[in-house]
Amino acid sequence: YVYFETSSTSPYQIRRIEELNK
Repeated sequence: YVYFETSSTSPYQIRRIEELNK
């Protein structure tokens, strides 16, 4: 999946993207 550099700022956003790119 594609995720931005929000892992350090908002790790919860990646979770949302991961579900969208499921």
